[in-house]
Amino acid sequence: DPIAISCESSAAEALWLMHDKHIRNLPVMAEDGAVIGDMTYRSVIQYLAARYPIEVLNRPPQPAQFPRKVEGG
Repeated sequence: DPIAISCESSAAEALWLMHDKHIRNLPVMAEDGAVIGDMTYRSVIQYLAARYPIEVLNRPPQPAQFPRKVEGG
């Protein structure tokens, strides 16, 4: 069985599953088993960056790096 989430799952549940399984995207399944979407790390990051622009720090190219200043315009 492929790894997927239901349309009732939260974004936090999806992110934890992606982290635990070392995957970058998850199909979103309807109750009847049809694929109705795809959740990715990137889509979640883009949503959070748009929703909370003041709190978002410049994303470094390497995940192990830590941003030292706030970027934005």
